[in-house]
Amino acid sequence: MNIIRCENGHFYDSDAFEVCPHCDTVTKNIFFEEMMGSDSSDMNSEVTLYEQAASERELGYQLTDMYVENVDDNEKTIGLSFSQDGINPVVGWLVCEEGPEYGRSYSLYAGRNFIGRAHDSDVVIYDDPEITRKNHCSIVFEPNECLFYLVPSSTTIFNGKTLYDAAKMESEDTFEIGKSKFRMIAYCKKGREWKK
Repeated sequence: MNIIRCENGHFYDSDAFEVCPHCDTVTKNIFFEEMMGSDSSDMNSEVTLYEQAASERELGYQLTDMYVENVDDNEKTIGLSFSQDGINPVVGWLVCEEGPEYGRSYSLYAGRNFIGRAHDSDVVIYDDPEITRKNHCSIVFEPNECLFYLVPSSTTIFNGKTLYDAAKMESEDTFEIGKSKFRMIAYCKKGREWKK
């Protein structure tokens, strides 16, 4: 694994990708040029992470530490937002009822929520090695109809049965992937919807 930082500040494995997979799908981002000033060459240096990282969670900590070390303390507060109006409203949650991350909760948002071990998944399950890195399954929230769907990509057990195609989910439904079992709790439903 050879983790590097692209000119826009994204970390990615250069052994797996020729170009930054984040920048490749999004128009050019000038975040670091605006926030870090025009001289961000030290942010682009290659970073090699050793096999000392015991888990992907540790890798995330290392990357965060490296970023923080390279930020100048210029007494500015920088806010980051990922939607047009600054808020991406939660539509529901997953709660881990069994497995390595027992007791944790994960927020769900409108659209497709990819579930996997990779740090760029929408729902990241770091500690279950039997869950695939990218898109083990996904939960889709369709805001117009206020419906949830579970979409399998790898082995997914939904309410006790193997799931082969997308299935409508209700609040309190459960699904199992890897060694983990999750319960979906819906916030949004008919009569309780986020207004634009």
